[in-house]
Amino acid sequence: MKKALIVNHVGVGNGLMAVPLLKVLETSFSKAKYFYVDNPFFRIKYFKDKAKLVNLIGSFDISWRSFPKKKWSEIIIFINKNNIDTIINLRNEGPNYDKDYFAFKKKYEDKIKFWNLDFNSISNRKTNKNIINDLLRMLKKFGCNITKFQPHWLSNKSNNDIPYPTILFYVGSSQESKCWGIKKWVRLSSEICKNIPSASLSFVGGITPQEQKDMYLIAKQVIKKCSDNHISFSISKDLVKIMHIFSEQDVIVSNDTFAVHLANALNIPTIGLYFSTDPIIWGGLSDKFNFVESTVKCDGVKKNIGNCIHFESGCSNLGKIKDSVSVDKVLKIIKNQIK
Repeated sequence: MKKALIVNHVGVGNGLMAVPLLKVLETSFSKAKYFYVDNPFFRIKYFKDKAKLVNLIGSFDISWRSFPKKKWSEIIIFINKNNIDTIINLRNEGPNYDKDYFAFKKKYEDKIKFWNLDFNSISNRKTNKNIINDLLRMLKKFGCNITKFQPHWLSNKSNNDIPYPTILFYVGSSQESKCWGIKKWVRLSSEICKNIPSASLSFVGGITPQEQKDMYLIAKQVIKKCSDNHISFSISKDLVKIMHIFSEQDVIVSNDTFAVHLANALNIPTIGLYFSTDPIIWGGLSDKFNFVESTVKCDGVKKNIGNCIHFESGCSNLGKIKDSVSVDKVLKIIKNQIK
């Protein structure tokens, strides 16, 4: 391999998850250069410097990630222009859902090498596994030394010696299907204040107008219910600032979004809330990662893939799915984490 095109899902969380995999690739193929799908995470100098990805030489359009046929001519021009000889696919949609990609592979596999997950094994397994483990097996199959894999590559937990438990709730998500809901966050906050009165609560929200509106409503109600506790709120687009806030926490509770993967990279105890995705496949790869998942399922679940066909539009029974993730279950895990 001399030059590669690395395909992945988009989003900051996927960028965070990809970094230690890319480091494994660079360690094993030190002279190979590569392009990675455009991701806002890799535009931030702080994270680029921390990741130390010296062979990442550029990006490509996010619309190419699933290889839609109308984009094939653009992709081939890019491949030829940059002398790309290998395509590495980090997506786990498989041939049943990623049809255009596999059609492209069939057409060009005599000219380009393709690294893919073992979808035959994945589709037939009875117990799901974290996608990172599957990707590591793929990298090993194609000659990478995976013994250098470091999932907690941002680990810099602040030693601030705060004498009381610090708990952070990441309440944002740009997708409605991943948002627990204002009432649940307010009730959990109220229970924390009753059961752990010394706790300091921090809230971090997302950046969309709806996320900011939700944060305002949560803040208004939590301040009223928890007036005796130390409460702080932040809505920020600055991922570096968010990272530093995270690094001061004892426990982070988050919707299924990039915050779970940021906490994992920092090696901080985390509780993920999962409604339309599978926490075994998409959760943190750490013994400090816990989760509460819905007991009510969508009728469109993709077997062994980790999400559903309604991922963008929302499941028809989404309300019942979210309600099955109870405040009491989350509270119990928090109390165990800060003993």
